[in-house]
Amino acid sequence: MAAGMEIKALTGKPLVMHIHSLEVDRGGESSKGWVYQMEKKGMEYADLLMPVSNFTANVIHQHYGIGKHKIFPVHNGIRPVKAFKSKRPFKEKIVLFVGRLTRQKGPEFFLEIASRVLEVRQYVRFVMAGTGDAFHRLLDKSSYRHLGNRFHLTGFLNLEKCIICSPLPMCIVCPLFLNPLDYLL
Repeated sequence: MAAGMEIKALTGKPLVMHIHSLEVDRGGESSKGWVYQMEKKGMEYADLLMPVSNFTANVIHQHYGIGKHKIFPVHNGIRPVKAFKSKRPFKEKIVLFVGRLTRQKGPEFFLEIASRVLEVRQYVRFVMAGTGDAFHRLLDKSSYRHLGNRFHLTGFLNLEKCIICSPLPMCIVCPLFLNPLDYLL
């Protein structure tokens, strides 16, 4: 961001910023430290902001005070995948979470859901694929809750492995904790 601001100052060319997440997403609404201040300064100086969702656009407007006239959401694209069918390796129903294991994606909620479901239904297997700052915390919590062989943390899965996993679950969890309605079509 600082480099873009410097280039705009030297050349007079417009500064366009593509925004994926913000400090208030990562640390909560009270996070107003130096990272927040830098983000705010950069967004005020920018000519155009392209957040990845309507939710993030609203955060920019409401928490950073940026005018809506320069905010234009541009949603992340998708990559088409050929349809296929494969055999399920487990008899149990599978619930799959694929995403970054960070506060924004709400992986703790998935763990809580798994705990509650497994209290009443043992014939379910929960799989959480991804990495992030919450990985070790989730690993510890899942072991303390004695979820045993019903809750699996796989770590990072590349696209090929995600495609292999996709026909397995009975339910796929879309980790959209901060902007749950932006991806409904």
